[in-house]
Amino acid sequence: MAPMASPSRERKQMKSTLEDLAQHLSKILKDASKIRVRRSTAPDLTPIQCKVEASLETKVILATAPEGIVSALKDVAAAMRKVVRMNRDPSGGPPPLNNPDMWRNLEAVLLEPFEELAGRMRTAGLHVPQVRNFKLARSLYHSASSLLVVLCGELLWTSRDMMVVSATACACAWFSEYLKLRSEGFRRFMFSLLGAISRDGEQHNVNSATWYMSALMCLSFLFGKLPSGLGALALGVGDPAAALVGSKLGSIKVYGKKTMEGSGAFVLVSFAFSVGYMRGLYQLEWPAVLSLAAVAAVSGSIAELFCPVPTVDDNLFVPLATAAAVSYFLHSFGGAVGCPGGATPYSEVFDWAGVGAQLPWGLGALLYNRLPPPGPGIFKGTWLEFIYPHLPEAPLFA
Repeated sequence: MAPMASPSRERKQMKSTLEDLAQHLSKILKDASKIRVRRSTAPDLTPIQCKVEASLETKVILATAPEGIVSALKDVAAAMRKVVRMNRDPSGGPPPLNNPDMWRNLEAVLLEPFEELAGRMRTAGLHVPQVRNFKLARSLYHSASSLLVVLCGELLWTSRDMMVVSATACACAWFSEYLKLRSEGFRRFMFSLLGAISRDGEQHNVNSATWYMSALMCLSFLFGKLPSGLGALALGVGDPAAALVGSKLGSIKVYGKKTMEGSGAFVLVSFAFSVGYMRGLYQLEWPAVLSLAAVAAVSGSIAELFCPVPTVDDNLFVPLATAAAVSYFLHSFGGAVGCPGGATPYSEVFDWAGVGAQLPWGLGALLYNRLPPPGPGIFKGTWLEFIYPHLPEAPLFA
């Protein structure tokens, strides 16, 4: 009679089987995002489909793997069968679709079940490579929210307002993380709403938006508005540009999974938006604008490239590193580029009444009433007014 396998040995075998399977699944999903792969080859699902089906018949998996992992694995198997049916000609002839369409079907059907499986495996302490395929909705959300925060911070809110708003948003974000951890129903409800802008792993780990809210709170308490704005823009527009170009066109590896093409896109896009931000809202000459934009773009790209993930999330690290670099440059070399006392916003000196009188549809009155930023603070006269005396007069490194 053969000796029975020990529980620790069975767990090691289960761990090895599932991690090998996740490696193959992540590889094929990463290939699905590469333009050159989509055009040149068709997806070969037979080997990986056989692995998935075989794992569901393995006694070790069925006996030792958590029920959530087995259920997620069954969903992956069902998704792969669906992709095969979509890409196969019923008559047995050649595939009816071209290569890009076949890859598109694969990504659309398989990515969500894989993300659920990956989250379950990570919760159980198993290693799963991250698949950060580009999501247009997610990138647009990040860019729009960053631009909105920057504009509100410059034109509508005082520094103390920024502290209150960011701290409140940060507290709400972390409370939602607590609810997600404690309630399976809340987690499913949240990701049924935010699935289009979430990425692999966020169902069972801290959401990137929570780290971003934490970064905004730190920016508001530590840095002035210009460094904070450049830090927010670096993440909001530079990071999505790097994700788009790196995932679709990246081929030259620089560090880890990061590519030269992605880093170059980060620098160019972040630089362009930083120039527009400073020329539009600050009294700065071209030498100062170009110098500060270059510092923000390069420092943000370096921070994104070498961010010590998973120890520190890039949504927290990139804005803070960028703002710190810009703040240091302003304090150390501001006089050399024409801003010795820091940058003065147009909103503090500009004749908004003159501009507003020329705008149609009542926009002139709106701008004139809202600009420049209200001195006493937007929460004066509300129940939050008691907070103001307990806040610092200005950010720490302003």
